[in-house]
Amino acid sequence: MTSRVKSLVSGIVDTLQDLIDADIFSLSSTVRKSYTHAYNLEDLTEFPAIYVKATSKTASPASRGDQYRNEIAVMVEIVKALENTSEANDDGTIEEMEDLTDFADEIERVMKINCRYVADCTLLSVAIEPLYEFEAVEEQNVFRSFQLYTYVITEKNDLE
Repeated sequence: MTSRVKSLVSGIVDTLQDLIDADIFSLSSTVRKSYTHAYNLEDLTEFPAIYVKATSKTASPASRGDQYRNEIAVMVEIVKALENTSEANDDGTIEEMEDLTDFADEIERVMKINCRYVADCTLLSVAIEPLYEFEAVEEQNVFRSFQLYTYVITEKNDLE
């Protein structure tokens, strides 16, 4: 039996990949399931990568008998090694950051529309703070955006 978490993450990855293949985004990208932050920045210089992983699951009793309301948090991380290194000396850095911020916004909008219902789960909330990780830009020359999507499902507490 496939877990609800695995089905949810797989459904999101498949949906995002289908939309990437349909070329609807402003930037080309790759999307993958993730269980760690182990990636090679040299592989992320051409276009951003999207990593999808479940980060938590909470359950509370629902109003009906043996049912539980499950909330599953899914993190969507967008990562790209920046081509330019100095905003003070190169307007290319500003343009690249703006393009990546726009791309992250596109991912958010697609998630809210196309991933509203996945694996019988309903999107409950979205949290994106900050829009990108400032320290990673300044210290590692890397754009990283973390988007947290919380899904909810009420289901019977059994293994059937």
